[in-house]
Amino acid sequence: MRQTERKEVVQVVKKSKGHRGRAYPLALREAALRDYLGGMSRSEVARKYSLTDSSVLSLWKRKFAAFTPVKEVTKTVKRRNKRLLITDMESAQAQKIKELERSLASAYKLLEEREKEVSDLRLRNRVSETMIDLAEETFEIAIRKNFGSK
Repeated sequence: MRQTERKEVVQVVKKSKGHRGRAYPLALREAALRDYLGGMSRSEVARKYSLTDSSVLSLWKRKFAAFTPVKEVTKTVKRRNKRLLITDMESAQAQKIKELERSLASAYKLLEEREKEVSDLRLRNRVSETMIDLAEETFEIAIRKNFGSK
């Protein structure tokens, strides 16, 4: 076999294996991490960038967490005495959920106030009706109009 043919065969074998045994280029790692932290699943990112195993993304996430491009995409959150990295999208969703919970609480409070007003108005109406009934009985005067009589 000639030297040029041998190089071609070696290149074909390396291409079919993906990046196994070799370091992935830094640009590919950063792009894959951005997609992963942006919301894509690990398996989708592994397929898109021809990664041999999707678990390398977790390793890269830990390894490159100190770099600025990844930190811009993620935010550290403390939950149950553990520090977790969450993406901007997750952070925005959590913020939106909190905002919706606040608006729901204020809506419940407003509803309670309205229900109290309605019950007060019903009580006033009942008192007025009772006063009119007592006045009609006591003074024997028809205070309410009878619309149907003539």
